[in-house]
Amino acid sequence: MGCGGGLKNKAVGPAEVPSLGEVKCDPSKPPDDLLIVEWDGASRAKLEAQLRKGVVPVRYDACKLTLVSGCQPKVGAHYVYAPTNLKQDKLDIHDSNELYASIPLGAATLAGELKKSGQLSLQMAITGRWDSNRTSLTRDEIDGVCEQATHVITGITAGAFQMTAGAEGSVGGKAEVMGAGAGGVSKSGKQVGRRDGDEEACKKGSLDDKLPPAGCGALLRVELVPILAPKAEQKKEPSCPEGMALIPGGSYKRQESGQEASLAPFCMEKTEVSVGAYGECTKAGKCKPLSPTGTFPGISEDEKGWRNAFCPGGRLNTSPNAPASCLDWDMAVSYCWWKGRRLPSDVEFEWAARGGPSATKYPWGNDEPSNAHLCSSLNEDTRGWRERFGPWQSWLDGLKPGDRVGSCEVGTRPKGANPWGVQDLLGNVWEWVWSEKDGVKTYPVAGAGWNTGNASYVHAAGIWTANWSADSRLSDTGFRCVAAPR
Repeated sequence: MGCGGGLKNKAVGPAEVPSLGEVKCDPSKPPDDLLIVEWDGASRAKLEAQLRKGVVPVRYDACKLTLVSGCQPKVGAHYVYAPTNLKQDKLDIHDSNELYASIPLGAATLAGELKKSGQLSLQMAITGRWDSNRTSLTRDEIDGVCEQATHVITGITAGAFQMTAGAEGSVGGKAEVMGAGAGGVSKSGKQVGRRDGDEEACKKGSLDDKLPPAGCGALLRVELVPILAPKAEQKKEPSCPEGMALIPGGSYKRQESGQEASLAPFCMEKTEVSVGAYGECTKAGKCKPLSPTGTFPGISEDEKGWRNAFCPGGRLNTSPNAPASCLDWDMAVSYCWWKGRRLPSDVEFEWAARGGPSATKYPWGNDEPSNAHLCSSLNEDTRGWRERFGPWQSWLDGLKPGDRVGSCEVGTRPKGANPWGVQDLLGNVWEWVWSEKDGVKTYPVAGAGWNTGNASYVHAAGIWTANWSADSRLSDTGFRCVAAPR
């Protein structure tokens, strides 16, 4: 087995490990099969030695293919030789585009020689292949120092090849395979850069061969498949952090717009974020304190007064288990980011509130709302107080000890949960979500609040955008977070 010295190949990575140079290619995914004819002799010899021990693990990273020393498959993964009729291929490369298309990983090492000579020619004789008896391997089926391995070689084309530089006599003439010694000059005057194997030896091959003919076992191409996760992990179902529910993905037609929407599975917090939970973010220095006062476009002084009474810390909102409210959109986003999560989109909220593919009117089904389902003035006497006392301040002054008014503690309406246990998707507080259309972001709220007296707002598709701005802070507006499944 020989190798020429006319085309230099520089190893990348640890000195004892052969590696292909970094080139213009997809850094995350190698092609299905790779020519390795530009490897130097030592690198090719190492690969030949490793394949005799079993299926070969390699690392593909940032457009480099590297043999992984000290890593081998466990018992049972090996190659079997399959002979073929003699095949002869000839490839002429005239420019960098052809070079990257033909030899994507090795192109960087050959580009200089191509520029100098004007043409590279590759002649190959193929007599068979080495195929793995396993089409894939999991990470628990390889052994040794394997942390760096990303793929295994499952197929190798065998035969002989010669690569030459220079165009003289190469176009329109007879293909001259193995026409000179390694590093020499062929009869046509072209410089021989790489050579491995002997074409004449390849002609002696037979379909009865159990091994490549002597002198015709050069490795020409390799085929890769990714190493799979351990079998135990493959069977593992997606999961969510504690306090969150896994909402399956799907497609549906949105109730208000009629537009088709599709979404992947996601995790959603089972309750709205409480005053106490938000306070932990404030203590950590990652969230602004909840505001004791609210703000909203066009709000009157009279209404501002009663709304402030329901802000966290106000005289009608003292429980740490009450939903966090009187906070703007950015404050909600900051808390979710602190938790490693994000606000839900309006599409995700509607999907969860309609029971996903169940397409019900309410999260709990189609039964009409009751106090057991949601915290709302539709089924409490807050609307009666408003009608009885008229102005908001008089209404507040008329409350007696024990009268329920304002938000309820989070997670106290299990009968109103959706099929996955998410509560308060309707009632208690409106919830900040996000939406984007034609590149324009809006800041809707969803789900209705404790003081919602209009039944038309209380349904799964209740997404409200009118007058809301990102800096609005209201005592009937809170939030919850979502995240990707683990």
